[in-house]
Amino acid sequence: MKYILALLFISLSLTAQTGYKTASLDNYGKAFWDIARPDINTSGYKYYIRYESHNQIVNLYSNNSLNFEGHVVTYLKEQKKTKKSSFPYRYVYDITNLPDAQCTIIGTKILSEKFYNLPTDDSITGYKKGYFDCWGIEYSFKVKNFKIKKHYTCPWSQTDSINEIKILKANYKLIAGSLQLKKIDDDFQSKLEKGKSYSDGFSYIYKLSESELAAWNKYKPQSDYLRSKKDTIDTLLKDYLSENYDREFTDCFDDFQLEFSKKGKLKKISVTKPFWERMLDKDYHRCRRKVKKLFRKFNLKYLNLEYGFSRDLDFNAKGEASIFDRTLYHSD
Repeated sequence: MKYILALLFISLSLTAQTGYKTASLDNYGKAFWDIARPDINTSGYKYYIRYESHNQIVNLYSNNSLNFEGHVVTYLKEQKKTKKSSFPYRYVYDITNLPDAQCTIIGTKILSEKFYNLPTDDSITGYKKGYFDCWGIEYSFKVKNFKIKKHYTCPWSQTDSINEIKILKANYKLIAGSLQLKKIDDDFQSKLEKGKSYSDGFSYIYKLSESELAAWNKYKPQSDYLRSKKDTIDTLLKDYLSENYDREFTDCFDDFQLEFSKKGKLKKISVTKPFWERMLDKDYHRCRRKVKKLFRKFNLKYLNLEYGFSRDLDFNAKGEASIFDRTLYHSD
């Protein structure tokens, strides 16, 4: 999920209500990136280590290689939602100064072990790339006159049997743990304005407004109940599909959202297509009729459920069906 939105003015401001800073997306967000990623070549420091992952950028710097200081920039893109569309609106970010002692531990360890000489993921035998759907890590190093940048795709999904990956993961754990990056991110997100959506470029975060939070808490008994019945419902749905599905959906590609009554009867079928696209799409109507026919005999009356429930039905290129529960349940 990558978006680029040009605004008319570059502006950096401190939001008094929330305590975090904002920057426009004008000129590809140059105003923000000049702060988040200052040029290490003109920084004035002899030693500079930059670590980037997810929505955080750690900058560590020193002039003597023995004493480091640093800061972390935590950021998201605020989404501006209208009736017609939803686009990134601006960057929201925080700058947190890091403890010198912890910066020094990390900086001196990286220098003493020459971590910057670790091969890139392209040069590590057995490193898996291309099909993992997760974040990576990027490093930038300045060691006196030596400068290098390295990227590692989804290191968390790599096997620990490879020595270079062991070193990579150990360094990640040291940085994330010593600098308490998760706590810093949690503190930052707690400041975000409610009733708005935010993107990290990979997923969305929505901060419930006070009224939405009240409704969410009111929904908790229903959520807890449906979660307690989730495994039973999922098993029965999958068993039903295996017994009644006849592979007649080979030319259906829509993902259908299904709503069931508390008796387990299908009562609504929907997709995310716009209204007029649905109206004019003959294939959609044909597949919708097939879905309706498929679940005609399905019911869970004997379970005596207290609430209805929803599931998603997807088809792959071979016409094979999969059913998913994308319900948001309350966490304990």
